[in-house]
Amino acid sequence: MQLDTHFDRLKKLDSYLHPHFTRLKKFDLLFLITLLAGMNTYYLLLPYPVSHDSAEAFESFYFFYNHFYFNHNIAQWMPYYSFGVPSQYWQLYALTPVSCFFILLGCLCKANNVLFVFKLSIIVEQMIFLCGLYLLSKKLFTQRGTVLAVCLGGIASAFTYENLPSDFRILYLLPLAVYFLVRFIQEKRPEFFWLCGITVLAWDMGNALYFIFLWTPLLVFLGSFLILKQGRLDVFKCLTERSFRNAGLILLFCVAGLCFFYQLKTFADFIDFLSRPAEGKNNLFQFLTYANTKVALQDYFNRFVLGLYPGSYVGLLPLMLCFWNTQRLKHNAYYQAFFLATIGLLWFSFAGIGASLMYFFPGMPYYRHLIYVYGPLKVLVLICAGFKLEIFWNADVKEKNTLIFVSLFIFLFLADALGLSKDWLTGLLADKRLLSELQAQMNFHSPLFRFAIYPLAAGAIFISTLPRFKGLNNVRLIKAILLAALCLDIASFHYQVYKEVLQRSFPLPKEFEHSLWTHREGFEPQRSESPQDGRALDVLLALNNGHKYATIYSVAQFSPCVSSFRLDLQPIEISRLLSAATAGSQGALKEVMGCDAPKLRLENSPPMSLVSPVVRPDLSPGQVQVTHFNSDELTLRVDAPAAGAWLVYADSYHPGWQAMVNGKKQPIVRVYGAFKALRLNGHNDVEFYFNSPVNTLCSWFLMLFGTMSCIFLIGLLVKTLYESLI
Repeated sequence: MQLDTHFDRLKKLDSYLHPHFTRLKKFDLLFLITLLAGMNTYYLLLPYPVSHDSAEAFESFYFFYNHFYFNHNIAQWMPYYSFGVPSQYWQLYALTPVSCFFILLGCLCKANNVLFVFKLSIIVEQMIFLCGLYLLSKKLFTQRGTVLAVCLGGIASAFTYENLPSDFRILYLLPLAVYFLVRFIQEKRPEFFWLCGITVLAWDMGNALYFIFLWTPLLVFLGSFLILKQGRLDVFKCLTERSFRNAGLILLFCVAGLCFFYQLKTFADFIDFLSRPAEGKNNLFQFLTYANTKVALQDYFNRFVLGLYPGSYVGLLPLMLCFWNTQRLKHNAYYQAFFLATIGLLWFSFAGIGASLMYFFPGMPYYRHLIYVYGPLKVLVLICAGFKLEIFWNADVKEKNTLIFVSLFIFLFLADALGLSKDWLTGLLADKRLLSELQAQMNFHSPLFRFAIYPLAAGAIFISTLPRFKGLNNVRLIKAILLAALCLDIASFHYQVYKEVLQRSFPLPKEFEHSLWTHREGFEPQRSESPQDGRALDVLLALNNGHKYATIYSVAQFSPCVSSFRLDLQPIEISRLLSAATAGSQGALKEVMGCDAPKLRLENSPPMSLVSPVVRPDLSPGQVQVTHFNSDELTLRVDAPAAGAWLVYADSYHPGWQAMVNGKKQPIVRVYGAFKALRLNGHNDVEFYFNSPVNTLCSWFLMLFGTMSCIFLIGLLVKTLYESLI
């Protein structure tokens, strides 16, 4: 009798809450945005620096932000990287549209905590990713539970602390690009085709530039398959439509593409690729074996099922649906397109015949890191799971529970087949306290806990179908149970990641925090093996947490004689100069490079071309005083002998460098085959400045293109949120 009374109350509560939950539907996107912001709060507020590839992205961001903060222009030269290089590549590689916007906004607001601004920009990028995934899900799916599950899976591992480019930026605009592509095919409106192309260009900003050769065949396949499968071959006729909007988008796409190409081409002509063949092109052997990265099924199991790596986990519920074979999707062109694209990416990542065939796709020889498919694959898996969820919600309870238990059984079978469970079990059995050890491992942040969630959810689903609960809306209740299980699953994973961050990194001490704030550049008279400046030492200590790239020197504002970190690029003439030094001329080389002699010095007769072995500088009397310095400018007073001498600056020669002597332009001469020099006599006011008009124009265009793209994307997010609320 008491149970009947409780059940009657439960039915009344269900009847009361149903209309309220229906009205709450409009808050779904707001809930997802709030959840995403909450998951990032501790990374934003705690004084933890980024590490690994994320650190390289931050260091490049810092360099451009710091220069813009003090000089109100875009840095064109990086004096701290390998004896000086143009900055075009790093602008393309490190500055996303959101980065461009935050550089302008942060400098306008005089925000000097660069690490905080960088982390804030990453959260906005994550929200843009969520917006694209939400729009694509709303376009492809009709059920609220499906959209929520797909978006929850998407933000589950939007993790940017360690490997920002390969874990997140490689995928963050994929949903939006596919959304525009789908709308173009469905609605035959040309603006969506060009918006898809512009999104890809904006996506390539702040990414490894060769990623575009992975995205392009993926989008081409999806578009071609959908057009051919649905018989929409006439869709391209709309591209010839005459309208100002169409013409404007075409012009924007073409100009942005040309600026990309010009910046990259002029940079490549100056640079020696230390980690690649000439021009950055790989042969088939290098393409398949670069960095010894070959993906095996075990890697996918560790990432997608166990969540041992932070960038790919989507929750177990979407993965379970991969094992659900439904015939009702065999005529769904969209599901087929995404499913085949998923299989193709998997095949490509195994570095075998599939990858060898893809090598001959235009541009693919420039691609490397076949392992970097986890991000796009994560999005494709979620979309495929979404199609199955649409049907799964209405399947009978027996079928739902069967899927859950069969999926868990398959996961356990794969753990055994891949040899992952053997070491774990033998370790447990070797411990005399087997049960206590097993109980200790069954904590909230363990894969075991996440596995246990779903049998409990299946039990709750079974209970909800008992005759006593017949009056309840079972479909709605089952959706709530499974979505709650997915949320708990994701919460467990995030807590695991949080604990790993705490274990692998250290909070910045108070004295180190300010080393990552804006800092006006000062000229170093001479290169050294290690920094003498206290701030530079603090920067190297603050960011040296699993760090490996030489861009760290652009934050420390320190020019080393020999880099202690990885150099991927180097001026061609610097490489030749280093190669020309024999064993007996290493001392002379160090003087020429500004290590055992000043970087700025007066010489009598430096060689006008490269000589081997390298000769020691023949120093001339005189005085050189630096009065102003930043990355693109150097102003100094020089007192040279009346008979004349050469002012040598041990910084890479580039045709973009110009010089003014006493207010008059004077040509810069290349000396030692690699450095800059001017012929002077008497007292002189000298100014070196970098001026490459076309490169500067392209830099500003791309900065404005990125900023306007960011404003458009934020506007799209706000518009989508507003439309969901009304």
